[in-house]
Amino acid sequence: MNIQSTTMKIGKLAKQTGISVRTLHYYDEIGLLSPSGRTEADYRLYAEADIVRLQQIISLRQLGFSQARAEMEKGTDPTSESVQNIAKRWQELIAEFTGGNPGIEQSLNTMYQQEKVETASRGIGDRPLWEYMGRAIANTK
Repeated sequence: MNIQSTTMKIGKLAKQTGISVRTLHYYDEIGLLSPSGRTEADYRLYAEADIVRLQQIISLRQLGFSQARAEMEKGTDPTSESVQNIAKRWQELIAEFTGGNPGIEQSLNTMYQQEKVETASRGIGDRPLWEYMGRAIANTK
């Protein structure tokens, strides 16, 4: 089996997923998504399993943001049943994704923290939403 047919270089992966090369490098740096291989010139090569994992990461990033934002904008208390259900679902999916591995969970937390800093520096941060969901998660039972 030809390795080229079963792997994808970082530029092509970035183009196909809409995730920047810089972000993919960052995910590798924090151990969230490391490529399965490298070329002789040391370019990152992503296998099918890596691409599936990236799709899971993308899903986790987007998970429930619109639902949580709608609840926040309605003024729903973070301890309400509807917001608690969103918070619990986030936690379940993160636990499923990480397989209980605290290192992967820490990488996800690092990614979210870094995204808050990066988006805030570009003037598009959503600090109120992060704080709102933080309160919701802190109150999950």
